[in-house]
Amino acid sequence: MTKTKGPRSRIPQIWLDRLVLALKILIATGLILFLFMTGRLNFASILDSYKYPKYLFAGALCCTLAMVTPIFRWWILVRIQKLPLGMFDALRLTMIGYFFNMFIPGGAGGDVVRAVYTVRDCPERRAQALTIAFVDRGLGLHTLLLLGVSIILIQPTLFNNCPDLKPWLLLIAGMLVIGTIAALLLIWDRINGFMMRLCGRVIGGADAWHEAMMLYRKQPGMLFIAYFFSAGSAIFNVLAIHFMMLAVGSNPTIAESIAVAPLVILANALPFTPGGIGVAEGASAGLYAFVGQAGGANGMLLTRFFIVIHALLGFPFFLWNNRRIS
Repeated sequence: MTKTKGPRSRIPQIWLDRLVLALKILIATGLILFLFMTGRLNFASILDSYKYPKYLFAGALCCTLAMVTPIFRWWILVRIQKLPLGMFDALRLTMIGYFFNMFIPGGAGGDVVRAVYTVRDCPERRAQALTIAFVDRGLGLHTLLLLGVSIILIQPTLFNNCPDLKPWLLLIAGMLVIGTIAALLLIWDRINGFMMRLCGRVIGGADAWHEAMMLYRKQPGMLFIAYFFSAGSAIFNVLAIHFMMLAVGSNPTIAESIAVAPLVILANALPFTPGGIGVAEGASAGLYAFVGQAGGANGMLLTRFFIVIHALLGFPFFLWNNRRIS
């Protein structure tokens, strides 16, 4: 007779999860302290940002727009997949995702939470809900990479005059090429058949995967609109960091921020610390230094302050959602 696993069998896993979270918080704290002790992070410059009200306001506005546009992108993808969710649901689930981004390591943890809640709301269309999470993240990453690579064409002198930055720009250029090819292959019937066999088991069956892909292929106009909102989010994210850099007393050009900010945002998604805190600040300090600008950590930490304010607005949605389910 086999014994059923009781609550005690979960205790080691719970404590392991807590230990990992504590370690990641320790890493984030250590990174912030390191930046402060080495002079790369200056809290006085951040506190003095009120002296540049137009830059501070512009940065806060761009931060708001950067967090609003993905709501429309997700809603359009939901409409393509014909899920019974409306604009308020897109707002509700996206804000919950932003809230959890503050606690889950990396900058993509909120997407996982949003996908889980979407599947819970539409259990009969689990596959379509999961493809939305996949496509939504893919569009966001593609537009961000495209924006970063565009500086090579917009201002080639910056690319050529910054040898330390050049390898990183070439890296995201390679990622952009690979991502574009992968997306095109997904709509090719032969590769699509392979993906049906590979991913069908995970998302609910090959037929469900095929149906979801066909819905995307039949509505290229809607996908283009989703891409448009994704591009807007990428631009506003870069502008938010740019204006916050100006607010802390740095003086980067818009071209320098277009080259650096996408790399900082990518670093923020690395799953080393909750919400990417410390990692993005360190990356911003180093990457802006490559283009001759100091204060990168200050600008990113100020940007994060406004991101956290927006993310906290997701807490009431989380409470209301749990009350509605219970």
